[in-house]
This record gives sequence, structure tokens and C-alpha cells, in this order.
Amino acid sequence: MYKFPYSMDELSALITLYLELKQNYVTSFAQVRLMDIDRCMALLSKEERISIKLYGYYNLTSRESAAILSVHHSTVIDRYNKARDKLYNMMNGQYENL
Repeated sequence: MYKFPYSMDELSALITLYLELKQNYVTSFAQVRLMDIDRCMALLSKEERISIKLYGYYNLTSRESAAILSVHHSTVIDRYNKARDKLYNMMNGQYENL
């Protein structure tokens, strides 16, 4: 179904480098990857999107993110991991168990 599946390592790198890639010229292939992330991010809950953005895109620590969200730092990590797993499944066409 998907000619170029995503690995978890690639997804983690795309999340970490998202803002930099969005601001700079990247290949068409990378642009498609970023559009896939945007499309799938829209399907996540608000809490999951925020955890990806703070902990992933903006590279804040779990404690910094937790202070912004008024939650425990382990909650940020749990939400981030859950959201990253959901993104991985969605981006690889696996919509079960979401």
C-alpha cells in the first residue's frame, strides 16, 4: 500500500527537525513526509498534539513542557510516546487500535 513506509527512527527525526525542515528548502520527498505529519497531527487529540509540539518540535524537556501544561513530567513523556506511536501507525496506513 505505501511505497516508502516510515521507520520509527525516521519519524522521530522528522518530529525533532520539523521546524527546521519547514523553514528551509527541502526535497520534494521530504516535503511529502512533512505533509504526512501535518495531516496525521490533525487527527490526534489536542493533548497529544501539544505534547508532540512542545517535547518534539520545540525540544523542550519533559519538565519544561510539564510546567507549561501544569502536569507531571511523566505525563508529558507518556502523551508524547502515545502520540508518536499513533503517528507512526497512521503514517504507515495502520489505523487499528487508535
